[in-house]
Amino acid sequence: PLRQQLWNSARSNTRVISSLHNYAQKPTAELLKQMFDACARDSLADIVKVVGFASDLEDNFVLRHVAVQA
Repeated sequence: PLRQQLWNSARSNTRVISSLHNYAQKPTAELLKQMFDACARDSLADIVKVVGFASDLEDNFVLRHVAVQA
């Protein structure tokens, strides 16, 4: 497929990032895991990035907990 050909031709100098941004929902551990899994399904990605909205300090601890498990 074309996507695979493009990926192979650029592979020596680039890294592929799979990213998902969700600013609409508070980041529960389950939601963050689902977001990460959705990005990680793309086997061509070298890096998975998930962005959420933290409304208080505790939200950051949830993110850290999920990141350690990933």
